[in-house]
Amino acid sequence: MADWLDISDKVVKVTVGVAGLVLGESRLEAARDIMAVLTDGRDLMVDLSEPERDLAKVLRGGAQAQFEALSRQPDSSDGRLETARIHMEQALPFCMPSKEQIAALGSDPGPIAEAMADAAAAAQPDCEFAAYFRVDKPEMAFSRKFFVDAVVAVLKPLLDDPKVFETLEPALMRSLHRKVDEIPDRTAAVLIQELEKRGNFRRARDHHIEAVIIQIAKRISRRVEDFDQALKELDRAVDIAIEAEEAGERGSNLGAFVDDILKRVAERMRADDLDGASEVAEAGLAEWREKQAEMQAQGLRLLDTARDQALLRGDAAAAARHIAERVDMEGGEGSRFERLRAHFLEWFECGSDKGVNLDLAVSVELARMCLAGARDTDERGTALNDLGSALQTLGERESRFVRLEQAVAAYRAALEERTRERVPLDWAMTQMNLGNTLATLGERENGVARLEEAIDAYRSSLEERSRERVPLEWALTKMNLGTALKILGERESGFMRLEQAIAACHAALSELDRKRVPFDWAMAQMNLGNALLALGERRSDTTLLEEAVAAYHAALEVRTRELLASKWAMTQMNLGIALRIIGERESGTAQLCASISAFRLALEEWCRKRAPHFWAMTQGNLGDVEIALFEKTGDPAQLDRAEAHVEDALEVFRKGGATQYVGMAEEQLARIASLRKPAE
Repeated sequence: MADWLDISDKVVKVTVGVAGLVLGESRLEAARDIMAVLTDGRDLMVDLSEPERDLAKVLRGGAQAQFEALSRQPDSSDGRLETARIHMEQALPFCMPSKEQIAALGSDPGPIAEAMADAAAAAQPDCEFAAYFRVDKPEMAFSRKFFVDAVVAVLKPLLDDPKVFETLEPALMRSLHRKVDEIPDRTAAVLIQELEKRGNFRRARDHHIEAVIIQIAKRISRRVEDFDQALKELDRAVDIAIEAEEAGERGSNLGAFVDDILKRVAERMRADDLDGASEVAEAGLAEWREKQAEMQAQGLRLLDTARDQALLRGDAAAAARHIAERVDMEGGEGSRFERLRAHFLEWFECGSDKGVNLDLAVSVELARMCLAGARDTDERGTALNDLGSALQTLGERESRFVRLEQAVAAYRAALEERTRERVPLDWAMTQMNLGNTLATLGERENGVARLEEAIDAYRSSLEERSRERVPLEWALTKMNLGTALKILGERESGFMRLEQAIAACHAALSELDRKRVPFDWAMAQMNLGNALLALGERRSDTTLLEEAVAAYHAALEVRTRELLASKWAMTQMNLGIALRIIGERESGTAQLCASISAFRLALEEWCRKRAPHFWAMTQGNLGDVEIALFEKTGDPAQLDRAEAHVEDALEVFRKGGATQYVGMAEEQLARIASLRKPAE
C-alpha cells in the first residue's frame, strides 16, 4: 500500500477520469467508490473535493505537465511548444474518446492517443488547429506529436503499471479492465453494452458470473449473424446462467449427490470456466447413470442441467439428446413418438413466436429423432412434415439456401408417406407447405423453375382443400397461389399470370372476413396490392396503381407498427414503390416525395443490423426515387444520393449471396452512370 500512496497526483486524476469513462459516468460518486478501495481515506481523498472531474480536465493537466517538462530542454525556445499546447487545448472538445472506442481499442494508450489525434484532424474545416494534426502535413507534425505524447504520458501509468492493478479490488477496476481488454470482438462488446442498458449484465455481476457471460457473448457473436437474434439468445443465457449459479447455492432437495454437482457447476462458472461447468454437468450425469438405485428425480434434474449447459454452448444436438433422454426416463401417457413430438411442438412454437433461432435448431433435431423412432407410415409422414416446417422457418431467416433445400426434401419425402388416397387433407397441407418453401426459394433465385413448381403444389393442394370442405384453408392456399403467380408474372412477358394472381387474391378475400381473421385479411390485401402494382406498371395503367395504393392503405389499418412491426414495414415499402411509379407518370413531384416518406417509415423498423436484406431492398427503392426526381428536376445532387443508396444495397446483397438483387443493383448503377454522361 505504501507504493500506491507514492503514486503522483496525475495518476490519481487519470484513475478517476478513466474509471468514469469506462463506467459511462463522470459523476464524483462513482469515482469516490473506486478511490475508497485504493486508500484508507488519507491524502489522496483530497483530490476528490471538486464536484465533477472528467478525462478532458485530466488530459489538459497532462498537456501542461508535458509543456513544462519540454520547456526545460535546450531547444525549446522556438515557440512551437506553446503553440502545440494551445492546439491541444483547442482540440480536446472535438476528440474525446467514447466508451465504445475504448472497448474497441483495448487498454493500449498508443492507439487511443492516435485515434484522438485523427479525430482532431477531422474537426470542422474552420478549426485552424485541425491542419496541425493531419498525418499528410509533416511540416506541421509537432503539434500532433506533442498531443499523442501527452495523452500517452497521462494514460500509461494507469493502464501499464502492474502496481496499480495489484492494489485494486478485483470486483471493480480489474473487472472493468478485463471487460475492455478481453472482448476484442466488436459485436460481443456491443452485446454486453446492450445488456448493461437492460440491467441484465448488472444481474450477472451481482451473481459473480460476469466473466462467464462475456464468454457466452463472444461465442454467440461468432455463431449468430443477426444482432437482435444474438441479443435474444444472450438474454436467455443470462437467465440460465444465473439459475445455475443460484441452484449451486440453494441446492435441490434431491440429495447430496445432486447438490454437489450443482455446486461444482456454479463454482466452475464463477471461475470463468464455461466449458468446465458443462463437463461437470455431463460427468455428473454419467456418474448418475451408474447409480441404478438413485431416485429418478435426480436424473431428471441433471438432464435439465446438462440441457441448459448445452444451450449456453449453442449445441442444439446435445440439448435435443438430453430432452429425448428425459422423455425416456419420465415415461407417461401415449407413445414415445407422441411424447417426443409434444416437446418438438413446444420448442418449435417458442422458436417461431419468440424469434429464437437456437430453439428452432433444437426443434429440427427433435423432429429428426421423431423420424428415427417412427413406427408406421402416419408417424413417418408427420415427422417429415414437422421437420420440413422447422427447417423452412429457420431457412427463411438465413441468407443461405441450405435449410430451405432440406425443407423441400423433407416435404417431398412426407408426400410419399402422406398419400392423397389415404390422408387427403394431410397430403394437401404438405403440398401447400412445399409450395411455400419453393416460392421462397424461387423469389431469391433467378429463373422460374422453382416458382412453377410452387404453383403446381398449390393447385394440387386446392384439389382437396376445396372451399366447401375447408373454406379458411382454401382461402389461405388461394392467397399463397396468388403470391407465386405474381412473382412468376413479373419474370414473364404478357399479362396472364398477373391477372391470375389478382383473381386468386380476390377469391381469397371473398372468404376472409376482416372481423373474424383480421391478420389473414390484411395479408390478402397486401398480396392483392402487390399483384395490382405489377400489372399496373406493366400496362402503364394509373387506375390499377391507385387500386394498389388503396389495398396497401387497407392492409395498414390492421398491420399497425404496434401489432405487426415487420409486416407494417413491408407494407410501407410496397406502398412507397406504388407511389414512386405513379409519381414517374405525373408532372409534379408530390407522389415521389410521398414515396420517400413511406420508405423512410419502413427504415425506422428495418435497420441494417436487424433486417439487412429488407434494409438493402429499401435503400435500392430510395435510389429509384432519387433517379426519378433527377429526371424531373435535373439536380445532380439527386444522382449522388441515388448512387449512395444503391451502393449500400449492393454491399449487403453481395454479402448475402442474393444474386438476383445484385444484378438489379448493378443495373441501377449503370443507369445512374448513363444519366451523368450528358452533364459531362
